[in-house]
Amino acid sequence: MEQPPAPVLDQQHPQRPQAGESLRIEAFELLEQRRWSEAFRVAESLRRLRPDDLEADVILTIAGANRPWRKTGGAAASRLKTRLNEQNDATIAESNLDDPAQALGWSALSSHYLAHNNYRAADDAARHTIRLAPDSPDGWWQLGASFAGLGWFDEAEDCIANARSRADMPSGAPLARWQIGRASNRWAMSQTPAIWLAALLWFFVGLLALAAVITTPFLMRELRMSRLDGDVRAMAEEEWASQSRRRFTAAGAVLVIVALWVIGLMYLGPAAR
Repeated sequence: MEQPPAPVLDQQHPQRPQAGESLRIEAFELLEQRRWSEAFRVAESLRRLRPDDLEADVILTIAGANRPWRKTGGAAASRLKTRLNEQNDATIAESNLDDPAQALGWSALSSHYLAHNNYRAADDAARHTIRLAPDSPDGWWQLGASFAGLGWFDEAEDCIANARSRADMPSGAPLARWQIGRASNRWAMSQTPAIWLAALLWFFVGLLALAAVITTPFLMRELRMSRLDGDVRAMAEEEWASQSRRRFTAAGAVLVIVALWVIGLMYLGPAAR
């Protein structure tokens, strides 16, 4: 998202922002900073003040889907889908083109699907966003992330170019860059039969193969990313640089496994002889 929507004014007092306006602005800022749990808590407070507010459900949907170890936001996503599907495609095509509110809802659903690695559903939601708000970059960023998650990098680059031509921040909003980088890295690490081969080898060489299972996705990511260029690779590397905890955890696990394997050879080898 390029920036939070403009403040909403109280209908009875046009100069006075609606209740919870400061919470709304804070929640969008936390969302852009990827502080998921904090954004989720603020959005819950906002929804208590505005039970029918679409923006509260937008924030809950995105933040809840991305919260580490605790995926939530499914209820908010369901409410969004119900609200957005009340109008069929024909009605949208005839009367609701360039509808920022509806577009914001579809954009949130696309982010929700991206967080759950459901790239085809994210693709569909992003196309709705583009159709309803053709001048907004959000749908193009998310469509690019969907394509990157499917391994369609040429198409992703085209979407990035379209988003940049419409964006206030041509380099890309932090959240958009992160989504594309995350989707690219997940494709590079997961869509490979080498993982299954390493898992099969585990039955034959035990602990060393377990180390291979852990390291294979990281090695494949480096190999595949080295063959790419352009914005997709830059965004993937940017997101990857923020995953230091993940890399250190994997490296520590491999070191422990190798140490156990060496200890096993030292003590079990002589016993076998």
